Amino acid sequence: MFRLLNQALTVDKRLGNMYITLIRAFRAAGNEKSAHEIYDMAIKVYPGWEELKNVLNEKQAALDGGDDIED
Repeated sequence: MFRLLNQALTVDKRLGNMYITLIRAFRAAGNEKSAHEIYDMAIKVYPGWEELKNVLNEKQAALDGGDDIED
């Protein structure tokens, strides 16, 4: 029984990370509306998850994938 519970928690965490990945991908593509729709759906499932709450406030990464540090 504990093994099955552990598997369920692993699947649950992967699903939560999938939501975050989708939100970041839509934001990177410039589709803020879809990112907000996915966020609204995800926050209903994971209302207390701090990383999910912060994902829409993240600063966009540079297009080359590097940091936004000025030389």
